[in-house]
Amino acid sequence: MKHHALIILSLLLLQSHLMAEVGLYEVSQDLHALKAVNDTINRATLVSIANDNKSFRLDFYRSEPFSLPHGKIGVLVGDKVIRLNSSGSGKYVGGNGFEYSIGGIVDDPDLITQIIEHFHPTVQRRHYPEHQMLVSFVPEKNEFSIEKKILVTLNITNIGNKAFTFIQGGRQRGSRDNQFAFSAELFDKMLPDIGNPNNFGGLGGIIMLKPGETHKITVDLNNWFQFKVPGTYRLRGSYYMSFLNEEGVMIWEDFACAEFWLRIKR
Repeated sequence: MKHHALIILSLLLLQSHLMAEVGLYEVSQDLHALKAVNDTINRATLVSIANDNKSFRLDFYRSEPFSLPHGKIGVLVGDKVIRLNSSGSGKYVGGNGFEYSIGGIVDDPDLITQIIEHFHPTVQRRHYPEHQMLVSFVPEKNEFSIEKKILVTLNITNIGNKAFTFIQGGRQRGSRDNQFAFSAELFDKMLPDIGNPNNFGGLGGIIMLKPGETHKITVDLNNWFQFKVPGTYRLRGSYYMSFLNEEGVMIWEDFACAEFWLRIKR
């Protein structure tokens, strides 16, 4: 009986020790910490992926491949385990040779402080860029014919007193530019989106708008809707914007939105 009590006590002490540890561990398929991973970490980064700074991407970097593949390594913080599901292999970093990475998502704000205290990562939080912009969608014509191109131009004008920077591209390598989203209605009835939302990413370019400047992008609405009935359509358009700081790091996500009207004739 005494022997069994000692075993139970030892297991409880081991469990308590594991719950108090912060570090890299080999993890099971059902996300339990198995044993410590003693890979030397050169640096770590913690980058916010949400405007409210409650979700972060955590990445670890070292000069040699990790001893276990991604998915089998996790971060143990108290009684929580964060699986590191992604990896980067052999990125050349100049005189320092190659750098390997492994990372995952931390969506529990209560763990952030412990991660910072233990790993001392470079932390990048999001903050509101204080952008001020005037947004409009302007049809190319006053009236469009059925089954013809229906071109509208998005105008984003910086009406503030400071420049702001965002990315154009990244979702456009497909049948349409899915950085845009639209809704359309006629006689209070919504039109179905008949377009193909699939895309294969694409190159993104950095757009900087100084005070007073306007950026224009034109799209064909036939990639979203079939305008088969003559009439005046009410549309709402939005354009996804990821804002960057001076170092090119995303600091905010937002949408440029506006309502507009289309006249369709036979």
